[in-house]
Amino acid sequence: MEELPFCPEEEVEVKVLALSPRCWTISPLCYLEEPDRFFPPSLSQRLVKFADFYTQSQSRFGLEHTKPRRLQWTWLGHAELEYQGRILHVSTLQMYILLCFNHAEEVSVETLLEATGLSPVLLRHALKPLTKENGVLTQNQNVLTLNQGMLLQLPGQHLRLLPKPAYLNGELDEGIRALERKRNTLCGLIPQILKDKEMHIDKLVFKVMEAYQKQESGSALKPLSADSCSSADILACAQHLLHQGSIQRRESCPQLLEHVPAEPPTPALPKDQPPIAFQTVQIKKGPSVPCVGKRQTFSTFR
Repeated sequence: MEELPFCPEEEVEVKVLALSPRCWTISPLCYLEEPDRFFPPSLSQRLVKFADFYTQSQSRFGLEHTKPRRLQWTWLGHAELEYQGRILHVSTLQMYILLCFNHAEEVSVETLLEATGLSPVLLRHALKPLTKENGVLTQNQNVLTLNQGMLLQLPGQHLRLLPKPAYLNGELDEGIRALERKRNTLCGLIPQILKDKEMHIDKLVFKVMEAYQKQESGSALKPLSADSCSSADILACAQHLLHQGSIQRRESCPQLLEHVPAEPPTPALPKDQPPIAFQTVQIKKGPSVPCVGKRQTFSTFR
């Protein structure tokens, strides 16, 4: 069978976003082991090169005496596939599913589950946008086929098929829930502390860590260990809030952070200026005397 142009071999661009598991919780159900088993060499070789670079960088910066950090790929990345001039925006798992049709006309759900080792919940979550009504795939019981006619008829050059973010059937364990709670707590404490005045980033880290430990010690939920909140966690959350626009740096001194109000304050009126009051005025129009000999016409007023 002739390969469909889902993934051109000539040029593949890869962007890697390395996230710390202390702040960004990812369920082990979403881990991707041995990417070269699932993706073509044009993609998997680049992933291998980055993994080697990541490992070598730890020894280069003197981290060989510490516990080595393990690079873990996931199925939750984003990808772009080209099909007959159209760009499909999909997840990493959806990309693998669609690439299977480069070598087969039909793919069964059981084959995907056996090849990936994923849970049926995660696979169904990825298949839902692909197999919806008039979707790019058709599903007959547990057999998937490519809906080529629908792909060619879709309007526009870009098609977003990414699944909506969702927890997998409540399968988050207590540790992941605690990390989620920690991140939400830190993202709430940082703007709260900066509301009163701007603050140096080092002092902010100390203040947030102190407030976090006090809040966790008095929480009714299961507290985390005292050293669970590190400066790296706080800086990661501060970086997230900077991108979000909740806080900002002072242009003249980037080390100083300040809170950004949600809405601009209403300007105060001068003391000697009376408040403005609006009143409803009824306007009556008197009868007009028609002009003799002049023809009445409609005029455009809007």
